[in-house]
Amino acid sequence: MTATPDCHAESSYWRWLQNTVPLNDRLKWCHRTDAFALRDIIKNGGVVPRMCDVFKEPLTYLFYGRPAYRAQESQQVRLSARAPVIIIFNNSIERSGARLFPFDSGAFESKYSSWRHQDMQLSGFHMPCGQDAAERHVSEFFGSRSSYLAMEPSQPSRSYAGEFEVEAINEMLNDGSAEHADDRRLAIELQLNRNLTLTGADTAALVIPESISEAEWLLNWQAGPGAGVVVRTYQLRPLHTAGHYQAKLEEICAELV
Repeated sequence: MTATPDCHAESSYWRWLQNTVPLNDRLKWCHRTDAFALRDIIKNGGVVPRMCDVFKEPLTYLFYGRPAYRAQESQQVRLSARAPVIIIFNNSIERSGARLFPFDSGAFESKYSSWRHQDMQLSGFHMPCGQDAAERHVSEFFGSRSSYLAMEPSQPSRSYAGEFEVEAINEMLNDGSAEHADDRRLAIELQLNRNLTLTGADTAALVIPESISEAEWLLNWQAGPGAGVVVRTYQLRPLHTAGHYQAKLEEICAELV
């Protein structure tokens, strides 16, 4: 069993990255769930952290600017209850974040071995919350928010000689093959251990299937706590799998973040 990563000390990656000038543009944070879970989230007043097997504590996972987390892509949606839902949270939530990583941390042990030294630890890559780390990472490896959202990485502008964690990230991002891991490796991950409200204080927008747009519980939320939260819809195709919707969700979220 993998030991719980110790992410309290300053990481090797952050020591190098903090000398990068951050982008001025800040993106919002995306959390993916499904319509069935959304009903409970609205009923409970927000997103409640769930136990994480890696960090051994309740956490909620979000990705910077993109709905990068994916359900079982080959599963037919069919039921509207299974339809993907994206909750877009204001970037201010990062200040209360627990951890920040430049990639999907859940795949570090299982899928990133071809891009890292076997003795590297996840703790060597964590970034501090609330210090423009996400904007620095995007600036260094993508150059612009549009390139980040389009998943078009570039080479770092500064030397990283002897900075082995930087070398690993560069290899990971600029390897165009999906043989070892999908594009979640190009998405910045935020972990939170507090509840997130579905009100304007935390939430900016909601992306839902049109088939639930007239649900009473959703309309009541929009007239009450959700007033002011932008709601966008997409068409649900019963025979499509969850993977079919990824491109459309990325497109909608790019307009909202």
